[in-house]
Parts: sequence; C-alpha cells; structure tokens
Amino acid sequence: MKTKISTDLEKRYNPNKDAFMLLNTSSYLDPRFHRLIHLDRDQQQEVRERVKSELMVIAEDCRGYEEDGEVAAMAKGTQEKTALGAMGDLFGNVYQGAESTDASGRPTVDIGNVLQQEMLIYESETPLPTDSDPLSWWKASGSKYSHIAQLARRYLSIPGSSVRAERVFSTAGIIVNKKRSALDPENVDRLVFLANNL
Repeated sequence: MKTKISTDLEKRYNPNKDAFMLLNTSSYLDPRFHRLIHLDRDQQQEVRERVKSELMVIAEDCRGYEEDGEVAAMAKGTQEKTALGAMGDLFGNVYQGAESTDASGRPTVDIGNVLQQEMLIYESETPLPTDSDPLSWWKASGSKYSHIAQLARRYLSIPGSSVRAERVFSTAGIIVNKKRSALDPENVDRLVFLANNL
C-alpha cells in the first residue's frame, strides 16, 4: 500500500514539475519543515535559490515604494530647510565615515547579503513541533524576518484544497436553473455570495 501511494505521489509531484517546487517552497516557509530534510542537497539548494530570487523581487518592490515616499518627503523637506540643515547637508558626509553612498547621499546596502543573512538565521531556527500553528509563529516573528515573512504570507495563504471553490460552483448551479436562467449576472453574484456567507 505504501509503495502504491509513493508511486502515485511521484507521478503527481515529479521534481520536474512546477507543483514540486511550489510545495517545497511552501515547506521551506513553514517553520515546522524549513530545514527540508525530505530533499537531497541539490534539491534543497534549488529551493533556497528560488526563495532567494523571489525575496529579491519583493525587496526591490519595497525599495521602489520607499524611494517614491522619500522623493515626496525630500521635495517637502527642501521647502523647510533651515541654515543648520544646510550646514548638515554641506558637511554631513565628512563626519559619517567611509560608507559608500548612492547619488542621493544614502548609504548603499547590498540587498543580496541582507537576504542571505536573513535566510541563514531563519534556517538556524529550531523547527516547531508538527502540531503547532505556523501562521501564529509568523505573526510573532514576522518583524525578525521581514522579507521572508512577506513571502510566507503569499505561500501559506494558498488554500490546501479546492473544496470551498467547488461548493461555490455547486451553489451557483443550484441558483441558476432552467426557471431562473434570465437572472442578471450581478444578481447571481449577490445570491451566490449570500448563500455562501450566511
């Protein structure tokens, strides 16, 4: 029986399929299974690389939003400069040290190293017991792993089954029958919503 189940799972979740990577990325983001001991080293590294690449996209998106906010704040701040602020702008870099800065004078940060460090610290966490709630853990630890927490929210919010969606379709089939086939689509949406949320 175990062999049949194992064979069936290997067909469905073959390492060459997208579902395999999706499930293992979700496992990495679950603090109960984040060490990926069920995979060999090459597969573990492949999952980590995928997570890191997705984290880079999230970090770049966040950086873009911050820059937009900073541009607006700088535009507002230029109107409110004082003489002391102008002196600070003029001589501030002399006393800040030898940090590298970008064109706007902010210190540059290698986001790849930051994400790598965050992942290493996350991977060194002791796995949670299997009966614990990973979402509660992320709620408590989200500030410690800010980038990984954003990705975990995306993956761990995926429903585990399609039962709920199937029920919605069944409800719609009951509501729209031969006698009620002329219903307006907006009314159908409202009736389905009410039937599933009362």
